[in-house]
Amino acid sequence: MLFLIGYKAFGIKKSALISLFTALGAISSLLIVNVIKNHIKRLRPINDESINDSIRVLIETPDYSFVSGHSTVSFTITFLFYLIFKKTYKFSIIIFLFPLLFAYSRIYLAVHFPLDILFGMFLGYIVAVLIYTLTNYVVLKK
Repeated sequence: MLFLIGYKAFGIKKSALISLFTALGAISSLLIVNVIKNHIKRLRPINDESINDSIRVLIETPDYSFVSGHSTVSFTITFLFYLIFKKTYKFSIIIFLFPLLFAYSRIYLAVHFPLDILFGMFLGYIVAVLIYTLTNYVVLKK
């Protein structure tokens, strides 16, 4: 979808490069998340025995909670999309509905605490700004 919207706005070469930088941002986010998770080793709400009796367990997952990988990657892509296309598409802010619903689902399923999501959003924003700066320099030449 990003490629098609980019193609309409910038042409095939720039949209391919934007897609490549977006993939770079998503992969970078995921790598950073894995380093943080394996360093902090915070249990998920469903795996924390002190609270898991008072929550519903809908799914089980053995890995760690902090920081949310889903939140980080989805917000990296969304912030990057928004930063690139906010001047081209008037209603580009609507794209934030998807990661917000996605983040809520992580809390609803009790696989993340709210702070895991918030830090994921923040980390996604930081990575997106860095990739956007690189994209501006290499692709958009601003």
